[in-house]
Formats: sequence, C-alpha cells, structure tokens
Amino acid sequence: MKKAVFSIFTLTIIFSLILSFPLQAEEKMATPEQAKGLLSQMVELAKKEGCDKAAEEIKSGKFNLYKNAFISISDGTGVTLYHSKYPFLAGQNHIDLKDATGKYFIRESMEQTKKTGKSVVHYQWMDPKTKKVEPRTMMVEVVKCSDGKNLRYAVTYEGKI
Repeated sequence: MKKAVFSIFTLTIIFSLILSFPLQAEEKMATPEQAKGLLSQMVELAKKEGCDKAAEEIKSGKFNLYKNAFISISDGTGVTLYHSKYPFLAGQNHIDLKDATGKYFIRESMEQTKKTGKSVVHYQWMDPKTKKVEPRTMMVEVVKCSDGKNLRYAVTYEGKI
C-alpha cells in the first residue's frame, strides 16, 4: 500500500513538472535585444528554409519563448496569418486597426516596409485585462517567398524599444 501511494505521489510530481515546463518558458520576460533577436531568427529561418517551413516551425511554438514578446505573420494586405498570443486573430484583416490614441499602426508599418522592407512602429495599446494603456513596439521584416508572395514577420514587444 505504501509503495502504491509513493508511486502515485511520485508520478503526480513528475507529471506536474512536465506540464508546467512550457508555462515557465512563457513566463520569461524578454529584453529588447532578445525581442529583436527573435525577429532575426524567424526571418533567417524563412529565408533559409522557405516561408512554408518557417510558418510550420513558428506555429509549432518554437518561438513562443517570452511573455512580453509575441510573434505574428501577415500578408501584404494586412491579413493576419498567425498570431502567437491571440490565435483567433488569424484570417482577420487588421489594416484599419487603431491604437489607444487613434493611430493606424498597421498602416504605418506597411508604409515603412514598402520603402525599406523593415519597420519599427511604436504605439499605445489598451491592455484588455488591466484596462491600462501601455507602450508597444512592433518590429516587422518582409520576406519574399519562393511562391512570389511577400510575408511580414513581426515581433511585438510589450514596452518601448
């Protein structure tokens, strides 16, 4: 009986540790440099392995490392293809999305990337949980895919870079 209780107790602890590991990774806070590095890693992967392979790896959670830096992929029209923090945004067009001050920050980013292939946009976002307006920085780089499409890889950092 004691062996059975001990075994169940041990398995419960091991199972709890295994389940909590991914949560611990998401609780880590990124520095601005780590957020920039995250974007560089995604773009490098897309250029080296192709956009489809990169999308698979990104969607697998490989890049979901930080609580305050989340990733997204969008097309050239403002449609979100993938969003790590809010997956339900996939398929929605966000070109007309405004920040808390009324700034069209997606449009601003798209205008910058048309000129240079990259953008850094600072905006103010109302946190839905705390109801506080907080600074955000969205960093975007465009990758031309083998099928001729241009995909926008982005990291949004909760804070100002």
